[in-house]
Amino acid sequence: MAYLLEMRDKVKLLYQTYSMYANVVLKFVFSLVLFLAIRSGIGLDTRVSSVGICIVLALVGAFLPVSVLTFFALALCSIDLLKISYVCTAVFVIVYIILWLFLLRHSSKYGYVFLATPVLLLWGGQYAIPLIFGMAASPIAALCVLGGTVMYSILSICKGISAGETNVNPDEILQLYRYIMNEFIANKEMYMYIIVLVGMMLLINAIRTRKFNFAGEIAVISGAIVNIVLFIMASMVLEVKISIIGLIIWSVLGAIIGYVSAAFVKILDYSSVENVQFEDDDYYYYVKAVPKLKVAAAQNKVKTITRADDLDSFTVETNEDDFEVDEIDMDFVKQNTSRQPVLSRQAVKVAEAENDYSYDDEYED
Repeated sequence: MAYLLEMRDKVKLLYQTYSMYANVVLKFVFSLVLFLAIRSGIGLDTRVSSVGICIVLALVGAFLPVSVLTFFALALCSIDLLKISYVCTAVFVIVYIILWLFLLRHSSKYGYVFLATPVLLLWGGQYAIPLIFGMAASPIAALCVLGGTVMYSILSICKGISAGETNVNPDEILQLYRYIMNEFIANKEMYMYIIVLVGMMLLINAIRTRKFNFAGEIAVISGAIVNIVLFIMASMVLEVKISIIGLIIWSVLGAIIGYVSAAFVKILDYSSVENVQFEDDDYYYYVKAVPKLKVAAAQNKVKTITRADDLDSFTVETNEDDFEVDEIDMDFVKQNTSRQPVLSRQAVKVAEAENDYSYDDEYED
């Protein structure tokens, strides 16, 4: 645990030092993954679905806010859907506008959650969504998960039309519109994802923010177990096929990612809890203080060694990892006192054994 905490502090310090560059790199990677996912998931129009276009859009998106990145993603999807029919594009855009008016505009802070949800659904990682975002985000992010799931369902229906999985003629506007709406309303898989994902996110977040000891650890472990059970039960009730192996793997992976992301925010030391009680003229106050678990940084100690005859002095720096010295040449020390040699504690003890010298031990931080 101490090693993990030390690594966490080093990563946080490194990020704080180079945060401006790190944010750009992280946004570029996220944008590139997003656009490549759109390309692999739809990719009907080769003019805008090439790898070069994805890289250019990712480079631009790395320097722009998430709202602009969302616009780029919607534009790519809309252009691809035009290859099927402008009815698909119109339905896709109208559904997004409705979602934005009623849900997404209240959770614009978590735009990355909205964009990441369809990508994880496309790759089969939907089972990790509540564990990751339930530990790392607030309950309002559940609105973004709901919106991302709905948009993914629309894209899946339109993708099925383009693949010829139905007998619908894309040129028949009214018939195509009715088919999309009927499939959307009867989409049991979408209902299962919305119910389980949103419900699990709220449950995990509720447990994580409680005031009892080890709330975060209990939230992620119990959340992973309940997540697996609920998905199995929902698939049986709604008669939706799921991958049990994928469910278990992604649940475990999501629990690990969720716990690590939460650990970068806080890890509490429940062995040093303090309960404080005080009052003023109007209230009694009962305060439970739980310190954050930290690792003390190693500090060097400076030792001053003084010659007895002429009081020439030099300093010795030591740390936790002392090297071994079997013997020390005091003539060399006398000739090189101005160079401030670095010696170990054992070397100092050997020097103290010499009868011609006396040493004053002074440790400074």
